[in-house]
Amino acid sequence: ANRMHAVNVSLHCINSGLVTVVYHKVLRMRDWEAFLAGLLFACHPVHVEAVAGIVGRAELLAGLLLLLSILAYSPGQQRCTGWTVTGLLLGSAALLCKETAAVAALPFCSALELLSIGTVKDRSATSHARMFLRSMLPILLLAVLLALRLALHGSQSAPFLHSESNSGGFSPIRLTRILTLHYYLS
Repeated sequence: ANRMHAVNVSLHCINSGLVTVVYHKVLRMRDWEAFLAGLLFACHPVHVEAVAGIVGRAELLAGLLLLLSILAYSPGQQRCTGWTVTGLLLGSAALLCKETAAVAALPFCSALELLSIGTVKDRSATSHARMFLRSMLPILLLAVLLALRLALHGSQSAPFLHSESNSGGFSPIRLTRILTLHYYLS
């Protein structure tokens, strides 16, 4: 149990350091702002469950791969096919660790690329078209991965909940169902 906990703490420390790097290099924040963001990430109580239990390792690994994907795919990197492919592979691996990474890793890479289009010095239409296509690659990959997941799982693709495990979700009162849904989404 001590080794498992040590690995989780190590992964959380690496993730906290990567958050600092992402804020500084990708989001171009000042040193102290990036450090403060990393410190807040490291100390935030929402991470206790992920670091304390073995089941949280999937979340820690997904976070690690997500941050590495953003660093590899970020517009500040050299416009090299190798970095693009590495970023896409890391984002896909994050998705394999935890499915909720799908809403973060690849779409975030696309958003960063789209936001960088206006800051490029080369204003040619070809350059903008190439950057737009590059920004759509992660979304296309995500669509392929999700279609593959649905094809592999067949009719079991939608989660099935029992009323015993989610009594609020099966309540006859609509407000109770809505509040239960918002509780789970928060």
